[in-house]
Amino acid sequence: MTAQIHEILIYGGKVGMATEPLKQHLKTRKDIRFSSITSYCWRGYQGKWEVNNNKLYLVGLQGHIRDRKGYHEVSLDYLFPGKSEVFAEWYSGEIRIPIGKILEYVHGGFASIYEKDLFLKFDKGILTGTHETDNRGTEKEIRAREKRELPIPPGIKREPKQNLKNEE
Repeated sequence: MTAQIHEILIYGGKVGMATEPLKQHLKTRKDIRFSSITSYCWRGYQGKWEVNNNKLYLVGLQGHIRDRKGYHEVSLDYLFPGKSEVFAEWYSGEIRIPIGKILEYVHGGFASIYEKDLFLKFDKGILTGTHETDNRGTEKEIRAREKRELPIPPGIKREPKQNLKNEE
């Protein structure tokens, strides 16, 4: 699977998130079926989200559907007619926000490893907590990751190796 385009989240600035909050809602909507027109967006849509007053809102959507006449672009109005924003009361779980440079590119889904991840925990659309993880690890772990020299797809450049002091 190709690495996937992130959803957009407005939370302390515009950022990407490696989570699909709309997926929980779509499980209840058998009448909605998005179609992928590119390998970097298998879900067939990209949502735009906002956290406002500790509540998660879907504020935009760009997606594609297919019928007998071909592919058609759709917006938030397709899912929620007449709404410019929708409180995501259906969503409970964690949203992962990758931060910093890519440490390890993974050619599949949202599995690439970034310097840090910020996690936002939601219960029925309400923000209940946050925590951050630092994925850079110790110097020893960084060197081990660099030595693996995983294949990088065309068009993606590996970050130059940094001079690290020896960890004793």
